[in-house]
Amino acid sequence: MIAELSGDVLNNMKHTWYAARTIILKLRFNDFRTLTRAKSLAAPTDSLEDRL
Repeated sequence: MIAELSGDVLNNMKHTWYAARTIILKLRFNDFRTLTRAKSLAAPTDSLEDRL
C-alpha cells in the first residue's frame, strides 16, 4: 500500500515538474501514536529508484 501511494505521489510530481530532496514517511496508528522517518538525498529527484 505504501509503495502504491508513494508511486502516485511521484507520478504527480513528474507531471508538475517537481522534484524532492527529502522523503518523509509518517504513520499514525489507531491509538494516535505517530511514527515519522525522513531521508535526505544528495540531489532532488522524481525517480522511484531513489526512494527509501
